[in-house]
Amino acid sequence: MLSLDDISAVLIEQPQIKKLFGEIAVDQGFLTVEQVDRLLDLQERTAVPLGEILVQLQLLDFELVLMNLEEYLAVVADEKADNA
Repeated sequence: MLSLDDISAVLIEQPQIKKLFGEIAVDQGFLTVEQVDRLLDLQERTAVPLGEILVQLQLLDFELVLMNLEEYLAVVADEKADNA
């Protein structure tokens, strides 16, 4: 299961390096290529957002998503303000 630290690391790095969540998660060893491929296949077939699929497959704890969302949005807002 992805930890809060794993998710934070990916989400904080994502805007800076402009890679997809799955690519960063694989690069950092949090998910395997096979897991990401499975997730993307499910996402394509169901049109369900990746985060929801991660929760459904128990690779991600929903409570962690909620706890981390506010921090992630603050980082994105700060970066947008810095670039304005």
